[in-house]
Amino acid sequence: PFSYVPSPAPRPQRTRAPEGVGEDQWQQLLALEQHLRQLAREHHPPRPLKAPVHAWWASRSPESNDNAEALLAQAIGGPLASSTWLDTDHLGIVREARFLDQVAACLERLAPPVPEPSCE
Repeated sequence: PFSYVPSPAPRPQRTRAPEGVGEDQWQQLLALEQHLRQLAREHHPPRPLKAPVHAWWASRSPESNDNAEALLAQAIGGPLASSTWLDTDHLGIVREARFLDQVAACLERLAPPVPEPSCE
C-alpha cells in the first residue's frame, strides 16, 4: 500500500530568507510547508487516475525520496507521464526554471487551438 509520509526528522531551519526572497514571502513559504507536512501526515491514499500525472521532485529534500516515483505510480494505478528531479528543496520547486518551462509546455499542449479570424 501507498505509505509515503514526510520524514519525522527535524527539518533544518534557515534563520534567514534565501537570497531574492523577501521576509514576508519567506514566512509564508515556511507556513505553507508546515501546512503541507501536516496534510501529508493526515493523507488518504489517492485513487487510481486516468489523467496523465506529471511529477517534480526536490533532490535536496530532507525526506527520503528514494522510492517516491514507484510509490506514486503504484498509488495512481499506472506510470507517471513524466517525472523530473530538480536540484532544489521543496520550497524551491515552484521557482525552478525547468519546472516553470515544463508546466507551461504541458498547459500549451492542453490548450484548444485558437481559430484564425475570419474575414468573411
